[in-house]
Amino acid sequence: MTAMKHGRFILQLQQQRLSHLEHLKKLLLAQQAALLQNVPEELDHLNEEQIYCIEQLQEVESRWKDFLQQKLAGKAVYRQNPEYAVLPELDDQELLQYENLRTRIRAISEEIRRLKENNQVLIENSLGFVRTIMRTILESNGKEAGYRPDQKPVKKPLFLDKTI
Repeated sequence: MTAMKHGRFILQLQQQRLSHLEHLKKLLLAQQAALLQNVPEELDHLNEEQIYCIEQLQEVESRWKDFLQQKLAGKAVYRQNPEYAVLPELDDQELLQYENLRTRIRAISEEIRRLKENNQVLIENSLGFVRTIMRTILESNGKEAGYRPDQKPVKKPLFLDKTI
């Protein structure tokens, strides 16, 4: 590959990385909305899309790492920061585009990290709520905690139709 083709290839890979990360961010925002609005059927679909998006991103990352390995062959000077090995492949305009893409990739990666943390907290809170409700139902032990059509209702709150 010539230097001109390398530059185009490098920018193309970076653009693909950014595109997949932006899509992942959009999916995580949709997941957060589904968690907040308690729409579990939406979560299954979003999880599948996230897995597919991550697979696509991993494919691009693998191509990027393979390219870097090619560039690093026998060059110990770049071992500290392998991405420096691509800089000589870029002309001035490509270098500006590359740095812009890298900056955007770092920023969106940080946003994704925060969204994942927030969504994890929401999931844990939802599970905690379900566990609390289930524990309350299961520990009630008394017949008064459930509805039975053949008995008079009790003044305590009813949680479960025990005829089911």
